[in-house]
Amino acid sequence: MIVVLEDDNCLHVYQSIADVVRHIESLDAEDTLRAVFDEDGQRYRIEWIRPNRRGWLGVENGEYRLVADGTPSMAELIKLIDSHRPVGPRAEQVLRDLERRSPR
Repeated sequence: MIVVLEDDNCLHVYQSIADVVRHIESLDAEDTLRAVFDEDGQRYRIEWIRPNRRGWLGVENGEYRLVADGTPSMAELIKLIDSHRPVGPRAEQVLRDLERRSPR
């Protein structure tokens, strides 16, 4: 499970890192992805495989992946969950279950 704080200032839950990349295209990734964590508290960051290109003819979609960044921190993940609203009842339930199983 992947927890993503998006530009709407809400938490979204995805099945996997690949699922996040499939649903959020490269042109939107930098603006949309505010924080990305897995269920173990591992934070992820964008790594560009091919950057977006902006030119006078328009914009060309790049390619990115999400890579682990730093040491996992359940405390940071729980802080994120406590301070932002989940999107939808499924996300709310998943996040509350995660909160309950994590030591404070």
